[in-house]
Amino acid sequence: MERGQMGQRLKQLREMSGLRQAQVAAYLAVDQSYLSKMEAGERSVPAELLEKLAEFYGCGLETFETEDVEVQPIQFAFRTSDMTGDDLHVVSVVNHIAANSRMMAKLLEGEND
Repeated sequence: MERGQMGQRLKQLREMSGLRQAQVAAYLAVDQSYLSKMEAGERSVPAELLEKLAEFYGCGLETFETEDVEVQPIQFAFRTSDMTGDDLHVVSVVNHIAANSRMMAKLLEGEND
């Protein structure tokens, strides 16, 4: 995926999750302007940040490899707009567990066919 397309995907996932750049930047421990440049396609996204983002949004790395993958981040209804970095880390862990559960369910469906 080209840098500009990758940036669009990052922005799409963030917006679908109802998060602000500042929140995602806090979770990634990067400056908001750095995230903004990644979303704009002006900066490449390091592999370690892609892995963190995949966990955070509850999706696989393939979401960032091709445009053909349907984007479906796991969504939560947040009751606050003041999410801290620690709060977002917990969201990441829950999303990772949910993504693994979704993958296991698909594998089990395949065994029953």
